[in-house]
Amino acid sequence: MSVEINPLARLCQVLCTKFPSIVVPAVLQMLQQVAAASQNPQQLFAKAAVYYAIGLNASEISPKMTELGFPFHKWYGTALQDELSHDQGLPQHKLIRKRAIWLIGKFVPFCTSNELFCTMLSVLMRLLFSENDVVLLLTAIDTLSAMLGLIEKFPGSTAMFQNAAPRLFKRLFEVIRLLGDMDARVEVFSFCSRLVELLTPLSGEVTEEIIRNVEGMFRERGANREDQWPLQCEFVGLLTGLVRAMKNSSLELRGVILPILQYCMQVVHCTIIYACANTRAT
Repeated sequence: MSVEINPLARLCQVLCTKFPSIVVPAVLQMLQQVAAASQNPQQLFAKAAVYYAIGLNASEISPKMTELGFPFHKWYGTALQDELSHDQGLPQHKLIRKRAIWLIGKFVPFCTSNELFCTMLSVLMRLLFSENDVVLLLTAIDTLSAMLGLIEKFPGSTAMFQNAAPRLFKRLFEVIRLLGDMDARVEVFSFCSRLVELLTPLSGEVTEEIIRNVEGMFRERGANREDQWPLQCEFVGLLTGLVRAMKNSSLELRGVILPILQYCMQVVHCTIIYACANTRAT
C-alpha cells in the first residue's frame, strides 16, 4: 500500500540524500530525544514524525546508524519490538505501532541477521493473526510482502511461511472481506498469489482453503459488477498460480475455475480476457 509523502517529508528526504553527513546525525539525535516519549499526544505524534522521516530515508540512514553504534537491530531490540507487542488502545499509540511496522519494511532490505529477520517475521505474523485494526493489518501485509522477496537470503524463513500457510491464507481472506477499498483488496489478493508461488507444491489443506474462499467471493452478490473487475482479475491470477502449483492434480480446480472463466470470457474487458487466456493456456 502506497504511503503519501507530504511536502515537509519530501524536503527531509531530499536533504538526507544531498547532505547525509549533516542531516542524518541530526535526525538520529531527534530519534534519541523522542525515544522516551510519554503519554503526551504531542510527544507521541512527534515520535511518529521522526519515525516517518527515518523510514523515508532508510537507505541513507541505515549505514550511518551502524557507524554511530546504533544499528537497526539494536533499535529494534530496544524499542520497536516492544512498541509492536503492546497495544494500549489510544489513537496515538496505534500510529506509533503503524510506523514501527512500516519501518521494518523500510529497513529489512538492509538486514543481514537471519535471527533478526525470523524474529521480525514471527512478530508480524502474530500481529496479523491477532490484530483487528484494518490500517495496521494492511501495513503488516505490506511489510510481509517486502520480506517475502528476501526469504531466500534467510534460512528458516520459508519454513515459517509454510508452517503458517493454512492459518495465513484463512486470515488473509478474512482481511479481504473486511476491506471496502478495491485497491487494498487487490493488493492483499496479489500477496496471496505471491504466497502460492512461494509455497508450491501446496498441501491439500491450503488448496482447499484457497478454493473455498475464492469460489465464495466470486459468487458473492455484486461480484460481477464492473467496479469489481480488478478483483476478478486477481481471482483468475490466483487460480493460475494454483493450477501451476497443483500440476497434475489441477482437475480438482475444475468445478471452480470453469465457471469463472466462462464469466470472464463474456465480459468485454481486455484485462480480464487477457488473464483468462493466460489461465487457459496453463
